[in-house]
Amino acid sequence: MPPLRGHRAHRKASRPEALVPVGLPRAVRRARSPGDGCLTKPGRLQVLLTPSHVVMLLEYAKGGDFFKFVVSSTPHTDRLLFSENKARYFFRQIIGAVGYCHSKHVAHRDIKLANVLLDASSPPKIKLCDFGLSKLWQQMEDLNTHTAVGTPAYMPPEILTQLSKDTGYDPLSADVWSCGVFLYVMLLGKFPFQKLGQKVSLGTNFRNILCQIYIMVRAPAAGGLCGPTD
Repeated sequence: MPPLRGHRAHRKASRPEALVPVGLPRAVRRARSPGDGCLTKPGRLQVLLTPSHVVMLLEYAKGGDFFKFVVSSTPHTDRLLFSENKARYFFRQIIGAVGYCHSKHVAHRDIKLANVLLDASSPPKIKLCDFGLSKLWQQMEDLNTHTAVGTPAYMPPEILTQLSKDTGYDPLSADVWSCGVFLYVMLLGKFPFQKLGQKVSLGTNFRNILCQIYIMVRAPAAGGLCGPTD
């Protein structure tokens, strides 16, 4: 009997060429290795090959993704989107899931609202998903990363710097930064360093982060980089 007969599942399909850099066996093992709890994972015999796609069947998250959850949420006050207690409830789960991944030598590298799913419980529990950009390591000296990946709004300065200067960065610290952005959005309903009405991109996020850093240390060049200030 097929393992998912009679049960709902989430289907993730990728073209084989998208898995060439890591190889199919490693891509599947990477998704399975973290374990249960606040993580989604494919079960045994739930990876399907078709002529055009590789399909992984994951547990079904009835509550949808966290981005839609945030967008549909009623603001707690005129200043806060979530109450501090509500944000704390979800943030503890996210940090717990990320901490567990790190303890198993997995850096996620693309933590964002859309990669966190919710189950059907009340209040909902989170599931961290999409390990397509994650990094496995065995020794700490292998952890230094030179590939700039992720989503611009959640990238820390060291990844943005990596785009122009090959210095390497710590993906574990990058995950923690992304968790901080996640918390910021839950509380304030916007991304840090994002100007009103401005679309977040690699260029704008890099420039805005540098502006804020220069302003905080009161660098003389801040005005020239960031434009006139009040």
